[in-house]
Amino acid sequence: LIAYICVLFLLATTGLCLQTWISHDAFIAHRTYPGGPFAYLTTQAHRPINLAMTMLYIVLNWFADGMLLYRFYVLFRCSYYVLVGCVTTMLTLIVVGSAFLDDIGKLGTNLWTNAETAPSLAYLSLSLSINVLLTVPIVWRIITVRREIASVLGKRQAEIYTSIVAMLIESASLYTITALVSIIACAAQSPLQNAILPMLGQLQAIPPLLITLRVMEGRAVTPET
Repeated sequence: LIAYICVLFLLATTGLCLQTWISHDAFIAHRTYPGGPFAYLTTQAHRPINLAMTMLYIVLNWFADGMLLYRFYVLFRCSYYVLVGCVTTMLTLIVVGSAFLDDIGKLGTNLWTNAETAPSLAYLSLSLSINVLLTVPIVWRIITVRREIASVLGKRQAEIYTSIVAMLIESASLYTITALVSIIACAAQSPLQNAILPMLGQLQAIPPLLITLRVMEGRAVTPET
């Protein structure tokens, strides 16, 4: 778990540094570029530093979704069929993310203005779908576990594992809700997308860290509980 936390920290921190440098380059160093900073970002989408930032956030997304898939696997008693589904989903994410890295790199600059971003939309939709589809069964499973624990140890002990906060943390709803709002904002061409989209990269690291904290503190649901 310590190694996992360190990897998440390095990926998120490095991605934030690159994102800050890119924003500084566009909005300060090239603020007088014809068409403005947005036009500059669009024309510079293929730069190595942009692709490096995108790759970092994609790998961070793999680690974040991997933790969610792992918790789903654990909550459903390490079923063989669940394992096959989780592994298949993870491989799909890796293949799609690797194959369309260049297109995903343009996601934040011309999301709804260029047909070439279709692969990046497919990847974002896939990642969001995984979170949405797993959130419901995870919350349902936690409620089921609460009933089982309450029948044996009492409601007080069950609250440790199944409070509302536990449900939200275990299901990674923080990223799911924000990503869903960003998709809606983009579809409506709302200025809100400009505030939310840059957050998604960093926000990916928060739910798995909260889940890891609960596991290390012994407050997460395990196969034994």
